[in-house]
Formats: sequence, C-alpha cells, structure tokens
Amino acid sequence: MTKQTFVLISFFAVLFLFTNALAQFSDYPRTVIDGAGRELVLESRPERLVTYYNDSFGMLATLGVMPVAQSVNPEILVDPIYFGEAGANITTIPYADSPDLEAVVAAEPDLVFVNSEEEAQALEGLATAFVTPDPATLEELYDAVRLYGRVLCKEAEAEAAVTAFQNRLNAYAKANTANAETTILKLASYEGEFSVATTGDPVCQMLEVVARCPWQSASPDEGWGYETSIEGVLELDPDILIFNNWTDKSDEEIFAEVNANPLWNELAAVQNGKVFSTPGYDNPIASSLPAARKVLDTYMPKMFPEVFPEALTDEQVQEILTEN
Repeated sequence: MTKQTFVLISFFAVLFLFTNALAQFSDYPRTVIDGAGRELVLESRPERLVTYYNDSFGMLATLGVMPVAQSVNPEILVDPIYFGEAGANITTIPYADSPDLEAVVAAEPDLVFVNSEEEAQALEGLATAFVTPDPATLEELYDAVRLYGRVLCKEAEAEAAVTAFQNRLNAYAKANTANAETTILKLASYEGEFSVATTGDPVCQMLEVVARCPWQSASPDEGWGYETSIEGVLELDPDILIFNNWTDKSDEEIFAEVNANPLWNELAAVQNGKVFSTPGYDNPIASSLPAARKVLDTYMPKMFPEVFPEALTDEQVQEILTEN
C-alpha cells in the first residue's frame, strides 16, 4: 500500500465516522411517547441500554441493538432468535421482586426499558426510563417496533423488520391454503382447569392468518383467554392443540394428569396425534418479532409437515409470494 493510498483510506474512514456522529446528533433531540403515555425528550441517541424484560430484549434484537445489561429469562438469553451465544456476555441484573437498582445504575445506562410507570418512578433521579408498549394485536406489535425504531434512530431497520415478518406470515398462509379451515387451539392447564386462548391472544391472531383460531371470549370483559373444564375443551374439539406449560411440572407430568381423564382422549387432536407442547417462557405472546417468528417457524412444520417439512427460508418466502 502506498503512502498516498493509506492517507486516502484514512481520510474516508474519518469522514465516515464524522458523518455517522453528525447524523446521530442532527436527528436529536427528539420527543417520544412511551407505553405509559409519558413524553420523553431524548437529547441524543441512547447507546447504553438496559432492559428488564423479555419483550424489550426481543425488540432490541429486532433492531440489532445489544443491551449492556438485562434481567430476562435465562432460557432466552442465548436463544439464536435474539443474540445467540453473544447474549451470554450481556451483564445480568439480579432480580428479586424487582430489578436491583444498584446494578442498574452500575451499568451506566442512557436508557432503561421497564414495563410499568411504577418501575419508571423507582428510577427517577437515577436513570431515564422508557415504559415499553404492551401490544395486544399484531398491528400494535408492528407499531411498537416502529416506536423502538424512533427511540433508537433505527426507523429504516424497524420498517424492514415489520415488512419481513408480514411477508413470512403471508407466505405461510398462501402456501397453506389447503389447510385454511383447520382449527388450532392454544391451551394451558392449571390443577385440572384449562385456559383457552381466544382471538384476543396475539398468537391466536397469527394462527388465524394461516389456518383458523376462531375461539371467542366467554364474556365481554375477558382478555386473551378464559378458564374452562375438560368438557368445555371437548365442546371446542380443535383439530390441533398447542399445549402451554406455565407450571413447574414437566410436560410428562402435565400430560400424565390430563391423560388420566378419559374425556381428554376423546379430543380429535389427541386421537390424531396433533398435540404439541411448549414451555411457557418459549411462547412469548408475540411480544417481539423474533418471538413471533419463532412461534411460526416452530409450529408450522409441526402442524402441517406435509406442506412445510422445515421452516420457510427467506428465499422460499419470496418465491411463494411471487407465485401466481
């Protein structure tokens, strides 16, 4: 390399860094409204981020921004849908009834993502807090991604992530038209009672796009599901069951309990071997796009193996969408 070439490369490297820094500061200050309706003025782009929970952890992963500290479920910390093995290097904040404030402050955050206004108030005078949105629909999930993009000056990345997920969901639906009328029920069990996910559940909303998840609330004031008995489940009698285990018991223990009831074995999904189990933490209620994609990519091949031997690749998504 000649001296002139080296000087030229160095000049452009410095110019690149200067341009990036200028863009960062020229886009700020900016005002954002957080999930609690609080108005925050961000003087510059937050660089050192702390996240308390899985949803904001997933949102940051969506935008390719790694936090400096977190207090998420340890099972998801190194999940490849987020940061993979690199997640093991993120500082863990001790969590009892709430995150350890001393550990939060020690991380020297520019911004802390919390889940409630009470948590934000606990940080007052210590760190700037952003209350995360609580999306109840897919559209609200997309809007939440866009909000994170605005907070972090990653609007283009946020829009690209939303579009990519919508394309994936639509590709699964288009390829699965032969099974469009198949009914899917997301179910959990607690000491003999069952919790049925309804159309209010964002995961059910996703499944409704690719097949049918048509279960309605039993009363107007219910949220994402309702409690029922085995008789109630049998009355619904879905073609496919996705069984959530939110308890401390193993799947084997849970299924031993439900199988002891003869009515369980009358369900069409049970008789046809279409019952799939998942631990609770692995079913994140569509709290982020990586989590939502994992639901699709995990269960579409399980539910419809004749159509999807494996999860769709990005190339297959584009091929399906461009087919007549």
